[in-house]
Amino acid sequence: MDVVPRDGNDLEVLKRLAAKERVARLRDRYRIVWLALQGLEALQIADKVGCSRRTVQQWVYRYRDEGLDGLHDRPRTGQPKKLPTTSEAAFRERLLAGPTESDRV
Repeated sequence: MDVVPRDGNDLEVLKRLAAKERVARLRDRYRIVWLALQGLEALQIADKVGCSRRTVQQWVYRYRDEGLDGLHDRPRTGQPKKLPTTSEAAFRERLLAGPTESDRV
């Protein structure tokens, strides 16, 4: 893949991050970019890391565009809560109180 380090010491930083990272998906992202910076092609990297060619491209492009910070997860909105925030405290208290007589019938 045709990608160049954004910073002069990114190769060393990526190697160190990949070695100490405990979260597998982050470790794989660091390895993907590290291998790409060493000149491997997307299919070769995908075989080594165990992912798809498209995944390799995605993370290399994110690194190219955003640097090392781009390899972290972005916030996701997700599904909205069904319980209103104003009711959370009362719901928590009810759960911690345990079952009532009417619950046991």
